[in-house]
Amino acid sequence: MPFERNREDQDKQDDRQDLGAASCAVHDSNRGLPGLSARIRRANAALKRHQIPSSASVTMSRLVDYSALPEALRDLGFGAVTFSYPLRTLPSSYLACAESPLVDFTPEELHASFEAVKALGKQFPVLNPGASIEDMQRHLHGEPERFGCLAGWKFFYLDWHLQLWRCHNWDRPPCDIREFDGTQRVRDGCTACMIDCYRDDSVMQHVGVAVSDGMRAAAQGDVREAWNHWADRRNLVSAGAAIRTATAWLRVP
Repeated sequence: MPFERNREDQDKQDDRQDLGAASCAVHDSNRGLPGLSARIRRANAALKRHQIPSSASVTMSRLVDYSALPEALRDLGFGAVTFSYPLRTLPSSYLACAESPLVDFTPEELHASFEAVKALGKQFPVLNPGASIEDMQRHLHGEPERFGCLAGWKFFYLDWHLQLWRCHNWDRPPCDIREFDGTQRVRDGCTACMIDCYRDDSVMQHVGVAVSDGMRAAAQGDVREAWNHWADRRNLVSAGAAIRTATAWLRVP
């Protein structure tokens, strides 16, 4: 869940809880909700009693002290963390972005923050795939990325007006959800944005899509095309990312 609260965030209740800073005082002040950290701690204790794992969702902002974050997360009762990459503007109806100095980074600053996230992963379970983080670093410097986004093909953004969008970063919805028949699906390997919920999942789903593409090509008698899909070296990276993320979840107490 990104930095700014919106109607979707307010209505959503699950085992991912938003955390904005390593300091409880800074976090509660930023949210404008005194005592919020204490409530999070009590909620995580209740989840643990019912054997429900919980992860923190932390927006990469200037409030985050990455070196202090593992201790703060453990104190609040979290077993893992996922990072939301900062968003300042979006062309869609999605409201989870902010023209704020807290999420205004130079490419060099954000690259350093990604390095801090990778280092943090050695101390505390991070659910963002390392391969996705490295692609975001390539994105920052205009370098070719290894994994294209599957938004608009495997997953979409549905707003509160039931308008179906390819993703948060798209400028118009293809259709109303009630008009969706599959012809609106798009698959073009887009790398236009850094929205973690799409880019992270695309990395982990790459291997499944490649296997499916290969099976379809084989069924049509195109063995060479099938082999190209199955032998893609990115499949190993994708499978490894999915396994590491699943393993991190299984280890959450």
